[in-house]
Amino acid sequence: MAEEVKDLDNKSPLLLQYNPVQKQVPVLVHNGKPILESLLILEHIEEKWKQNPLLPEDPYEKAITSFWAKFNDEKLLPSVWRAFIKQGTEQEETIVPVVENLKLVEEQLKGKIFFGGEKIGFMDLAFGWIANFISVLQEVTTLKVIDSDKFPLL
Repeated sequence: MAEEVKDLDNKSPLLLQYNPVQKQVPVLVHNGKPILESLLILEHIEEKWKQNPLLPEDPYEKAITSFWAKFNDEKLLPSVWRAFIKQGTEQEETIVPVVENLKLVEEQLKGKIFFGGEKIGFMDLAFGWIANFISVLQEVTTLKVIDSDKFPLL
């Protein structure tokens, strides 16, 4: 098992070249220029390839989508991360905001196939990490956050 552990401090020279400030992924290199951070990459894709829009046309719906993407980055992901790195009673306390945040996200899916309705959009891509990331964390820990009974839509 110890042989499988990756050296996270040993960064690729290309990563360091394209993201010398944060030294982390994701990085999209388009026409030799790096775009950093998931939401900024999605915004770039939205602007560059307008024939397949990710954001709704309606300004109000676009603002709501931006709100939820920001909620994802600033509230949900950090709360999930905190819950999985804590132990014992600290972990039990940190799970409460995770469940509350996930309930809010689940509400956004009610009556829809995707967050944006009938097709994959910006919010689906912003929240796309939930299923894989949480399932991996649940597999390596004893903490169970998402199950089909609590969150059938997620």
